[in-house]
Amino acid sequence: MAIAFDHSVTQNLGEVIGREWLETNGLGGWASSTIANIHTRRYHGLLVAATQPPVGRVVLLSKLDETLMRGEIRRAVGSNVYPGAVHPHLLTPVGLRSLAPHDPAFNPTYQGNAYQRDAAYHQGTVWAWLLGPYLTALVKVRGKTGRKQGLKLVPAVQDHLSTSGIGQISEIFDGDPPHAPRGCMAQAWSVAEIARAYVEDLLGAGPSDED
Repeated sequence: MAIAFDHSVTQNLGEVIGREWLETNGLGGWASSTIANIHTRRYHGLLVAATQPPVGRVVLLSKLDETLMRGEIRRAVGSNVYPGAVHPHLLTPVGLRSLAPHDPAFNPTYQGNAYQRDAAYHQGTVWAWLLGPYLTALVKVRGKTGRKQGLKLVPAVQDHLSTSGIGQISEIFDGDPPHAPRGCMAQAWSVAEIARAYVEDLLGAGPSDED
């Protein structure tokens, strides 16, 4: 059965994010979002699977963001709303947690045998590289205020440069303080993303659109 909405709904952000859809697979998994494909809830996702039906749910595919292209002009049209999802629950001084501490599946430490480490890898472990896109979003949304907030995160990363791989940034960290460094001690994507965001977003020294 097709469901249609007129312009009074589709041109009103409050209306489109207030109308949600849910499709289950009968095995504890589902696909869910709003009618505008703007995620507003932690459990929204296009492919949420139950690894131990009906529990152990993992978001395998969050969403697909649309981009309009005309010649060489590209315009991203996707959007998301996650009230309070990143700060304070996911943000740490050295990156973003992969799961909020209040979630029952949260695993605070990346330790143990291979199975135990894999179980923690995306269940609360902090990923340093995610600090890069977070800083970019912070500055784009909050401007000068976001830049000031982002600069306050820099000292913790600077301190880390002399605690694990000298002059490097680790791959991951424990989800709980003091956020011990784990995984690769010199991870390229951690260094690259944080360095990019620091130069382009916090210092404003990146290439311009005309370059």
